[in-house]
Amino acid sequence: WLDRYLKIRESDLRRATMDIHKQCVRQLKEFFSHDPRIEQIQRPAATDWRLWLAEKGGANGKPLGEATVCRQAKTAKVIMRYAMTEGLIGVNPFEHLKVTPPVKDQFSRRFVKREELAKVILRQPEIEPLLMLCYCAGLRFSEALHLRYGDVYPRKRKLIVRPREGVETSKQRGREVLVTQELFDWGDEWDRRREQLIKALDPTNPYVAVVENFQEEPIASLTVCGIIESGRQNLPQRLLRKACEVANVEPFTFNDLRRTRDTIWHQE
Repeated sequence: WLDRYLKIRESDLRRATMDIHKQCVRQLKEFFSHDPRIEQIQRPAATDWRLWLAEKGGANGKPLGEATVCRQAKTAKVIMRYAMTEGLIGVNPFEHLKVTPPVKDQFSRRFVKREELAKVILRQPEIEPLLMLCYCAGLRFSEALHLRYGDVYPRKRKLIVRPREGVETSKQRGREVLVTQELFDWGDEWDRRREQLIKALDPTNPYVAVVENFQEEPIASLTVCGIIESGRQNLPQRLLRKACEVANVEPFTFNDLRRTRDTIWHQE
């Protein structure tokens, strides 16, 4: 059923959502490794699966946070509801599971100071573009990660955020964002450093020839951060946590940087 479910949903789920469902399927298969028939799974077994997620459901048997556990339990509910519509089961054994994550105080904000950001960047320069885009432009993590040079217009002092796959949701909306003087100065320096690095690796690389017009290939389709091209898009959060620890800075998230920019713009 799990394999059939993924095939059914392949055409109507966005790629990022599909990845979540695939992860949930892997976790279900791992826990129910004895491969029971779907109608044999009862509520106590679903409860045990949720407990298992919290204890060792992550990579290499690591525990998962409550928010992630709630997300996966919610996904499992959906999978079993589809099984009901197919007539495979009459009752959803996962329906009783808690799927609402702990609610954080919406007024509790971690204001990140410039010196704190500088300390972290010095410790982890690989995520510098992500940090600067979230802090200076107020972008969400995923928006900063996927921002391409073709959507950056430095001379017009703006960048364009486009929803991935062209679909607007509550978490991603198309919009134009102001390029502040601080972001402009940083971006100018960043491109100069990047050009020097590329030239040192390969003097014949065509990317170094494009410095004025970001909307032309071959640079237009490259991401500003360069992390997706390196295949390390799953690491930035961990790198940020480690950098805060090494720099002896109170931990903050990419979302904290976005909220800090929101606060700064309202003050100004």
